[in-house]
Amino acid sequence: MRSGARIKGQKRTMSTAWFYRQLNNGEKVLRTWMVYSMVNESLHCFCCRLFASNDLKYVQNAFVRNGFQQWWKLYPKVKQHENNSIHVASFEKWKEMEMRIRNRQTIDRSLQDQIKKEMKNWIKVLERILDAIMFLAKQNLPFRGHRESIDNINYNSGNFLELIKLIGKYDPVMKEHLVSIHSAHQTHLPISYLSPQIQNEFITLLARCVKDKILSEIRKAKYYAILFDSTPDVAHIDQMTEIIRYVKIDGDKVEVQERFLGFLPMKEKSAEKIAEMIVTSLDEDKLLIENCRGQGYDNAATMSGIHRRVQQRIKDINPKAEFISCTNHSLNLTCVHAAGQSVYSTTFFGTIEDVLKQTVPVTVKRVIETRWSAKHDAVKIIKSHYANVLDALEVLMGQSENADTLSDAGVVYASTTTFPFLCYLHLWSKILPEIDKTQKYLQTNGLGLDQSVIAINALASFFSKNRDSLVDKVLTDVQVLCEQMEIPITKHIRRKKKMIGEKEDDAGLLPQQEIRRDMLESIDRLNQEITQRFEQLNLLNERFGFLNLKILLDEGNDEYIKQKINDLRTIYNDIDSDDLKSEVERLRRLVSSCRSTAQDTDIPIEYEWSAETFLAWIVRWGFTEMLPNLTVVLRIFLTISVSVATCERSFSKLKLIKTYLCSTMSQMRLNGLALLSIERDLTKDMKFTDVIKEFASTKVRKIRI
Repeated sequence: MRSGARIKGQKRTMSTAWFYRQLNNGEKVLRTWMVYSMVNESLHCFCCRLFASNDLKYVQNAFVRNGFQQWWKLYPKVKQHENNSIHVASFEKWKEMEMRIRNRQTIDRSLQDQIKKEMKNWIKVLERILDAIMFLAKQNLPFRGHRESIDNINYNSGNFLELIKLIGKYDPVMKEHLVSIHSAHQTHLPISYLSPQIQNEFITLLARCVKDKILSEIRKAKYYAILFDSTPDVAHIDQMTEIIRYVKIDGDKVEVQERFLGFLPMKEKSAEKIAEMIVTSLDEDKLLIENCRGQGYDNAATMSGIHRRVQQRIKDINPKAEFISCTNHSLNLTCVHAAGQSVYSTTFFGTIEDVLKQTVPVTVKRVIETRWSAKHDAVKIIKSHYANVLDALEVLMGQSENADTLSDAGVVYASTTTFPFLCYLHLWSKILPEIDKTQKYLQTNGLGLDQSVIAINALASFFSKNRDSLVDKVLTDVQVLCEQMEIPITKHIRRKKKMIGEKEDDAGLLPQQEIRRDMLESIDRLNQEITQRFEQLNLLNERFGFLNLKILLDEGNDEYIKQKINDLRTIYNDIDSDDLKSEVERLRRLVSSCRSTAQDTDIPIEYEWSAETFLAWIVRWGFTEMLPNLTVVLRIFLTISVSVATCERSFSKLKLIKTYLCSTMSQMRLNGLALLSIERDLTKDMKFTDVIKEFASTKVRKIRI
């Protein structure tokens, strides 16, 4: 008799070798009947568990009952069990059943055929329901109605059910489904998959598929930038939109993407809580904050302040997350301060909106400080319809109008028929088109930092070079117009503070000279604001300035390039400075080779490439393996954001989705509909197979037999 743990083999373990039976010729055959239980740590015979249950004596076998665990007895027991007649019979029954299932010769064949037929029918029904949901989501249409019932014919059942009815009118699958629902109403509650709860589930599943696709692209790109901005919705809940910017390389294509991930309801507006919310959201999406290379917010002090504000708190976590104030917001503030430089300029913009409301025959948006494109439209329309404006004001000043209208029209008429008003009307009509074109360009989706710097510097150059000529041309044109319309060029006596030794009370300037000075001050203020507000943008662009192809190909810039690479290495440990210097030499040889061997290419080699075009050329020719560090630097550079225009565009969708009648919409439904609407380019090719499988898995019920 054995005694002792070591003699019994307590420390012996199950080996994978026992799952194979070795033949006399040395070959091994898998024992398919042998199953190992991870929970019980025991061996079981699968076929005997199924077919040997009638033999009570045999059921007591360890392989059948509780599982075999005595590993030191495996050598004789496995072979004995394998040669047992009951095991052999059970094994044959198992294989016979397997063969019948494959050949569809089982006793429940008709039942299985019916199940498969119903399954295919339900898949077709669900596909049509998902298509209806996708259509309404992409068109930003509400789903719910006044009285939601598929049998309701007298009341509006809502867009979703009415669309289902319309599909059923021409589609036999949906028609059969609606008929079965109607007939089942009389006996029991039918399964229709048309309820609001099911709608929410489908919206969530569809949105999750879109978001998972975006997140997989971001993780593949590795580097990303965050864009956050907030606005109150119709229910007075501050919704913060989350946009992620990254460089997508798909095959030989390069695209800078800015994707929407959802709205985050803001409970607190302190910098600490907002930064915490941003970091938490990134963690939930499994995006590493260490890979963040850029931040983009508006110019609000809570977000953009340098002392413990949101951008600084994010930089404390990851110093590589470079922050740039939104270029559009900065340009807006530049115009605001330039417009407030002069009393005449402030008065000019103060009368614009009243004139638009009463006289202009064209509808334009309200003139507010944060919408300078509207000011451009307003100034353009008033200048082109100036004669009509005066005629309309004269009509409003007639005797038939009430006292308030007479008074308001008189004030507006007096303000619009002055020499200063006309001067600023003509001046801003020349300045605002340039600002408007630059702002629209800066709102381009995926615009690079280098491209935005070129646009800003071009605008500043326009003001500095045309400063005097613009003002002189305006004065000449306005003086001629005043003579034609008999508008007097007069001025009020301007008192100035007397300094010690001064005796004159008047500035002593003619009206033309005074207006000229004020207009020059406004233009100078524009240049000054552009220089100050875009200083960080220019400094960051200078850090990556050596990435210009013209600079890289010029051997005379070697010392400059090496210095820039060394400076870059102190900030980003993602690159190897020595390898990058070698890659510059390799790049010159590759460019020379490409020019000599291939003249007709999709991307011709040009000196004035943008960073995106440069990276696209490297990817297009398959040089990423030869220029890995240069590719990484370009990806980081392109990841840095310059504008939150994409955030503003998501707010437009928010207003279309969460309306007054849908103000009680849940946050999950809002995010789902917003994702399907904003990222509609990802939904057009979506296959519903995975969505239906996931939906079915959530509805499955486990039954213990």
